[in-house]
Amino acid sequence: MAATVDNAVADLQRANDELQRRLDEALAERGEALEQRTATAEVLQVINSSPGNLAPVFDAMLEKAMHLCGAAFGQLHTYDGEGFPTAALRGLPAAYAEYQAKNPPTYGPGTAPWRIVQGEHVVHLVDLANSEAYRAGDAARRATVDLGGCHTLLTVALRREDTLLGTVSLYRQEVRPFSEKQIALLENFAAQAVIAMENARLLTETQEALEQQTATSEVLQVISRSTFDLDAVLKTVVSTARRLCRADYAVIFRNEDGEYRLACGEGNVPEYEERERLAVILPGHGTIIGRAALERRAVQILDALSDPEYAEKDAARVGGAHSMLGVPLLREGEVIGALGLARDRIEAFSEREVELVSTFGDQAVLAIENARLITETREARYDAEAAYADLKAAQANLIQAEKMASLGQLTAGIAHEIKNPLNFVNNFASLSVELLDELKETAAPALATLDDDKRTDVDDTMELLTGNLGKIVEHGKRADNIVKSMLEHSRGVSGERREVDPNGGSRKP
Repeated sequence: MAATVDNAVADLQRANDELQRRLDEALAERGEALEQRTATAEVLQVINSSPGNLAPVFDAMLEKAMHLCGAAFGQLHTYDGEGFPTAALRGLPAAYAEYQAKNPPTYGPGTAPWRIVQGEHVVHLVDLANSEAYRAGDAARRATVDLGGCHTLLTVALRREDTLLGTVSLYRQEVRPFSEKQIALLENFAAQAVIAMENARLLTETQEALEQQTATSEVLQVISRSTFDLDAVLKTVVSTARRLCRADYAVIFRNEDGEYRLACGEGNVPEYEERERLAVILPGHGTIIGRAALERRAVQILDALSDPEYAEKDAARVGGAHSMLGVPLLREGEVIGALGLARDRIEAFSEREVELVSTFGDQAVLAIENARLITETREARYDAEAAYADLKAAQANLIQAEKMASLGQLTAGIAHEIKNPLNFVNNFASLSVELLDELKETAAPALATLDDDKRTDVDDTMELLTGNLGKIVEHGKRADNIVKSMLEHSRGVSGERREVDPNGGSRKP
């Protein structure tokens, strides 16, 4: 009986111990879950409070992940298509941190980054000292073990759909595998990092799009306000393109009868600016402007100093230019100029920047076209005004000619009316002079019989008559010349030109 009771008590104790163990495990799991949820909530809070700023998000995530997963240190890297630049790190031993700062990372076969690029999502290396990369002598893996004292590594990929964005890694300085829960927890943190990166990307793209739209609007406003000031518009285009594309130098060249000459520039050192101002560029591969004009598309030169076809290396050295971008200014397929940007470093322009510069190039074309149309309109207006003035002058001349023709007709009529009685006066005056001379001859014998006084009176009378008739003839001829001049004037108005003889009469030229 006593034995049965003892056995029952022992079973009850074991059941109680098992219950307590399960309760402790449940409480521990519950506390761990609560701690994980709290850490997740804190990371999400950091994400919400730091839109577009990834550094505090990465720091907070690494701190929480290291604490919850029992890691000695951790790192987060982004992926740029070629390598994994460090975005955040926490707790690295000093010697290992110094090594990483001085040596670019390598990603040989078997390393965690290499396996992630190959498509794996989680890489869990329990003992790095026995890993393939360490045995192969990979310098980075040996530094991780020898300088960092790391043995167990857990790396999780940061992926947005099929796009690799980076990795997050936790390190333990002893050989101790991470549990499934810890791996799942790091995956959860990785997903939060991807959300933060996506939010930052969208925010950046939105800000860039807004900035581009604002800049485009500003340039269009300048175009609308400065229709007569092309230089102001081109300077605005150059300045805005340079600023938004993070370029150090910018120029616009215009096509003048097949030769490209500087229209404006910004950011260039004075000596380089003077070279550009004196330069006459022809289409060809020797310059970025000539290359864009020749190929009629956006072209880039990664480094002008090492490009085999770039001919102006001395000018590039003077200006400190390395990476270049050239965009042609096209109007209906015709190259009317080119927009060029340059950086004082070797850094290619992105597709977005190329599209942006092309947009500004279109705006420059719009401004140049507006200026051309305004100039042509102004010249056409001047021509029209001159033609109108000529027309008014011709009209006035025609009216004057009509008036003169009417006056000529009137003058001719008056002259003809005067001519007939004047002819009679002149004819009868001449005839009277002749008759008076005959009278003198006939009356001479009779006058001789008269006494002196009477003969003197008759002679005086005869001389007076002779003088009067002479004056009549003289003034008759003068009147006749006046009538002839009036007739000549009337004929000149009608188109027949005659010259008047200063001694009287007229003659044809």
